[in-house]
Amino acid sequence: MSNKGNTLISILILILGAVFIYFFDGDQLPRSIVFLCGLAFAVPALVLLLATFFTGKSKHSAAYRGIQIVCGVGGLGLGACIILMPDIFRPLLLYPFAALLLVGGAFQVFLISHKQRPVDYPAWMYVIPILVMITGVVMLCVTPLRNVENERWVVLITGIAAVLYGLNGIMVTVQSRRQPPLHPSLPDRKVEESLHPGEPSVPEESADSVSHKAPDEGEK
Repeated sequence: MSNKGNTLISILILILGAVFIYFFDGDQLPRSIVFLCGLAFAVPALVLLLATFFTGKSKHSAAYRGIQIVCGVGGLGLGACIILMPDIFRPLLLYPFAALLLVGGAFQVFLISHKQRPVDYPAWMYVIPILVMITGVVMLCVTPLRNVENERWVVLITGIAAVLYGLNGIMVTVQSRRQPPLHPSLPDRKVEESLHPGEPSVPEESADSVSHKAPDEGEK
């Protein structure tokens, strides 16, 4: 991932975490998240159904169209249930939040530790992504957090973890510019040899001598 892409994603996650922290004690944010999850199921399913019925029958087989209809109806029904009955699905928000923390922390550990990383990042930069992963595991293992009355603490914990993740992501970009490169570029001659392997290198003096001798031979 480029530094610009990493910085942009980190800033967006930082802002999202700040929003979670600001609205953690209210009831509107969890409802809005559940509503968006319902739309995430309903809208693609509706598009799939429309594409199935308005596409020519000759383009796809009957089995393929049947699978499309089943998936579309199922997704549309699930999305409608989530939108119309949000209180039933609100306790399930814990699982996607915990999964995002686990995946995000693991990705940031990979980002600063893989072999092709641009610089050798300091060891303290591993602390936050590891804590984010531990937070995700704790959210999955602590049973009381699944209760609706503790929903605000789930939102608050997720917001704090997102803010820390975003700050650490910004530090990744900063450190990649401050630290010396881990893989220095090859000298120009080695680069040329790597681009043209097997070609004999002609010294500059011999090339010049050939260019000067050519007219003399022509004159003879």
